Amino acid sequence: MERVGKIQSGRKELPLKLTLIFLLLIILAFGWFYRYTNESFLQFQKQTQQIVQFYYIWGGFIVFYLLYRFVLMLLYKPIPPSSDFRPSISIVIPAYNEGKTVKRAIISAIQADYYEGMKEVFCIDDGSTDDTWSYIEEVQKQYPGQFVAIKTPQNKGKRHALAIGFRRAIGEIVVTLDSDSEIMPDSLYHLVAPFKQPNVGATTGKIKVTNRDTNFLTRMVSVRYTMAFDFFRATWSTFGTVFCCSGVLSAYRRSLLMEILPDFENQTFLGERCTYGDDRALTNLVLKKGLNTLYTKNAVVQTLVPENVKKLFKMITRWNKSFIRESVVLAGFIFTRYREKNRLLPIIDYTMLIIMVPIQFLLVMKSIAFVIYAPLTLLPFLTTIATMGLVYMLFYIKLERNLDFIYGVFYSIFFTLILIWALPYAALTMKDGSWLTR
Repeated sequence: MERVGKIQSGRKELPLKLTLIFLLLIILAFGWFYRYTNESFLQFQKQTQQIVQFYYIWGGFIVFYLLYRFVLMLLYKPIPPSSDFRPSISIVIPAYNEGKTVKRAIISAIQADYYEGMKEVFCIDDGSTDDTWSYIEEVQKQYPGQFVAIKTPQNKGKRHALAIGFRRAIGEIVVTLDSDSEIMPDSLYHLVAPFKQPNVGATTGKIKVTNRDTNFLTRMVSVRYTMAFDFFRATWSTFGTVFCCSGVLSAYRRSLLMEILPDFENQTFLGERCTYGDDRALTNLVLKKGLNTLYTKNAVVQTLVPENVKKLFKMITRWNKSFIRESVVLAGFIFTRYREKNRLLPIIDYTMLIIMVPIQFLLVMKSIAFVIYAPLTLLPFLTTIATMGLVYMLFYIKLERNLDFIYGVFYSIFFTLILIWALPYAALTMKDGSWLTR
């Protein structure tokens, strides 16, 4: 049924995709023609030759970086389930003002396939002020005795809710599932399979977007999620260092969680207690213990993404805050002998990322300044973004083999013009510890 739905959706969108591809080709053709034939622009390039040369050098570096990632992507192989490895598991679902979507999350966890008697489910309502608890009670009536519901008297943040579940859990492996997400029936087998290797401390699954078809924005974000997991996390997994095991669906050894739980609960940054960025924080704590973090592409979870720009900006801001803080934390041990093997590539990857993020931001700011100073640079600016976006999407085409790549190209433009501002905003509001999901 899911495949049929995808085919029907694809047919309906075909005219839109073809129109967007045609529009992109016009932009690229006209933009590059303008870049090399317009006398005013050529004169402007001569006046700013040193800066233009740096742009070309940077573009070459980005191509090298993507090719490096592509090689690692080809090396990625998920670890298959093994019938002789059957650890008990505990699924922890933290919720806050989630409404009816929490019901689907809990039911998906209850109905997910796993070995008989080897699974337990917890849902922790972190002081919701809406009707979230009433939906949790509905599931209790529908599935009596099949999961444990806990309600805290006041909201203390997702990290606090997770900690409650971790302490109540008795499974060998603890799985975290977001309250707006639904785990696919066979995902648990794949998610726990890597733990057969004693050096694995955490795993994370593949996120698909439930509300992909809502609007143009959700389609763009869906492509972004595919690249974030099947491209980036898959490549990180080849050297055992997924830098962020997503809170949407991840798994941890319970024995390890009990060791790192005090540091997780009591983490502070800039003098403030940390409440957001739980997934990156947990991942860093696992890595610091010298254990591997892996991506399991066959452990699939579907999640809701923001359907308007305001909510998406909030989500990206939250991610950027976590990235800034945990990058500082990671720098504290990644250059040390924190584990015996696979230390070089994480250092290279981390260093490139830390260099790329601020330079990319500064280049965009400089380009915008050029556009304001000399409006004739607007078309070349957009052409460059679209071209780099298209190069990036070649890897999406390799992975998915469909026309959705066009949404990714336009996401590149959207990110450069709108979402990139979430980075400085995140840096300026680091002490705001709200969930930032509403």
